[in-house]
Amino acid sequence: MVWSRFLRMCVLIGVWAAAAYVVSPSVIALFRRCRGNGQTAPEAMPVLPVAPLPSKEGQQESKKAFSSPKAQRNGLLVVVAFLLLGVLGQALFAAHLPIINVFSADKGANANRATFILHTPAVTVTRTQPFETGIVTPQWQQQNAYDAHWQQSLSDIQTQTDSRWIELSLLFSQSTSTSTSVQTTQSTPLVASFAAGVRAAHAKGLHVFVVPLMGVQEKGGWAGSIHFSSQAQEQAWFDSYWNTYKPYVVAAAQAGADQMAVATECSWLQQHVSAALWNQLIDRVHSVFAGTLTYDMNWDTVNQSMPIWFNNQNISMIGVSAYIPLTDVSQRIDPKAMVALWKEKVKSILDTISVQVGKPVLVSEIGYRDSADALYHSWEQNSNTPVDPAEQAGAYEAALENVLPDQRIAGIFFWGWEDVGMFTLKGQNMTNAVLHNWYTSAS
Repeated sequence: MVWSRFLRMCVLIGVWAAAAYVVSPSVIALFRRCRGNGQTAPEAMPVLPVAPLPSKEGQQESKKAFSSPKAQRNGLLVVVAFLLLGVLGQALFAAHLPIINVFSADKGANANRATFILHTPAVTVTRTQPFETGIVTPQWQQQNAYDAHWQQSLSDIQTQTDSRWIELSLLFSQSTSTSTSVQTTQSTPLVASFAAGVRAAHAKGLHVFVVPLMGVQEKGGWAGSIHFSSQAQEQAWFDSYWNTYKPYVVAAAQAGADQMAVATECSWLQQHVSAALWNQLIDRVHSVFAGTLTYDMNWDTVNQSMPIWFNNQNISMIGVSAYIPLTDVSQRIDPKAMVALWKEKVKSILDTISVQVGKPVLVSEIGYRDSADALYHSWEQNSNTPVDPAEQAGAYEAALENVLPDQRIAGIFFWGWEDVGMFTLKGQNMTNAVLHNWYTSAS
């Protein structure tokens, strides 16, 4: 680092100056002469490429100048100043103090965007309940979804982020937003492969959170757009959904998964379908899986009234896909302003939900792009703006600094490790350093 080299140079200069002070009084006298002892040098003095040897009279004058108490004091002050600056600077670097713990962006990043200051937690974050420090590892294939490459990625995640949880996503699908038939796809891992993935993660000491995702095979369709015009259609959809999900719930229970979501981001269904149907689904899942259950709501419903079925005793916490935009225009936000902005725009909402439902809130999915507009339309996978590792790292820092000390928030899962466009965490050294810094502090 530049500052480190500068401070080491100060030490060398201090040592050199001390040696010169001891063995060559004429050097000090020359410094003093160049400074003119506060007086302007004679105009007649020629500027020569090589200084002539001083005469005997000049040497005597130099010795007198050097031997004066004022000159000795000035010389000593210069030497001591350089030594103290260098030694103090090196001590600061050795202690890794946050004020100089500066991370530079990955090679090739725009230099004027590169600087990011990592805020080291002053103490280990102490909580009444363990905090779920997670990474999402989506797999979009049927066969060998959790193969040796994926298992190596788990080791990388542990080493680089100190994550203790992983989230396994299961992608189901339907043809239209009004279809009542839910199916697996070519992107859904087979049940046996899924169970092997749960066991492999446990073998590495990781906790496992299983999350079902819904896709809709029409333009603009997604889980939140699924809707119906009759109770019969709603019942048919919930029955089909359960029949598709049940084999995975059984496998998760048998393989020892720690936590499951009953459904994810079903915004219209969440707000408009009767509590009876939702409670029926929760009871079905709970009858097979005895671990922790959540429902994961999307950020677009966080300001709406919380449905009564959120009070179901078998739902331990309410998950939130927290892609809440922190800016309404495409722009770069100074990372130093992000912590306060995140507190105002996101943390306040999460805390309000927790109070309303009387349960902890889990940030079941969140992510920020490696882009200059990471906080704008933060749910979008890609951006036309330049890559900006410092902006992404700053967004992660802001989220973690807010959620980790908050007793109302039970954990956070970042999307995602690999194959998720500009959200990808693999290879993002600056952002992974932020994750490791805060995840290590959680107790």
